Amino acid sequence: MDISTILIIEKDNVTRRLMNQLLTARGYDVLEAANPRDAESLVEQNVPQLAIVEFAGPSADSLDVARTLHSRRGTPVLASATGIDDLDVPSLVAEGVMGVLYKPFEAEQLYVAVLAAIQLGVRMAHARHKQSQLEIALTAERNTSIAIGLLMERFRLDADNAFEMLRGYARTRRRRLPDLASDIVNAANVLNGPQGLIDDSGLAGQKKPL
Repeated sequence: MDISTILIIEKDNVTRRLMNQLLTARGYDVLEAANPRDAESLVEQNVPQLAIVEFAGPSADSLDVARTLHSRRGTPVLASATGIDDLDVPSLVAEGVMGVLYKPFEAEQLYVAVLAAIQLGVRMAHARHKQSQLEIALTAERNTSIAIGLLMERFRLDADNAFEMLRGYARTRRRRLPDLASDIVNAANVLNGPQGLIDDSGLAGQKKPL
C-alpha cells in the first residue's frame, strides 16, 4: 500500500509531536511545521496527500496556506481548532477544507478524520480528472465542428465532404484531426474569417483528398 504523506501545521509543540507519533504509528509519513510560513519550504519539496492546518482565531496565514495547498497542489486540507469561533466555515469550504478536527481529540478521532479526508480528496481528484477529460473532449468536438463549417463556407462543400477534406489533410500532414481543427479555429480567430485559412494549392478545391 502506498504511504500517504501528511503535513501537520500546528504551533503547539506537544500537540504537533503527539499527532506525528499517532499518525506515524498508523503508517503515515509525517511532515511538521510550527506555522504556515515554515510549511512553505516543505510544500515546495513535497506534495502531501493531506494537510492538517491549525486555525487559531481569524488567521489569514492559515487560510492562505490552505488555499495554496488545495488550488495549486491539489492537497485536501483538514482544519484543526479549539472551538467553532476560531473558524470561518464558508471560507474554509471554499478553500478546499474537507473537515474540522476540534481539540482536544482522541486518537481514534484523528485516525477517522484523516482517513475520511484522504479518501474524499482522492475521489475529488478523480472527479476533477474526469471533468478535465470531458472538457478537452468537448473542446475538440467543438473545434472540429467549427473547422468543418469554415471549410464548408470556404470551398462550398457539404458537411460530409468538408469532414473528408479535414480528415484527409490531417492524414497527409500526419496530424491529429482535433489538433488540426484547433489550428484552423485559432487561425480563423486571428484572421476574423475563414479566408486564407488553408494555403495549400494541392488541397484547394479538392473534394476528396487522398
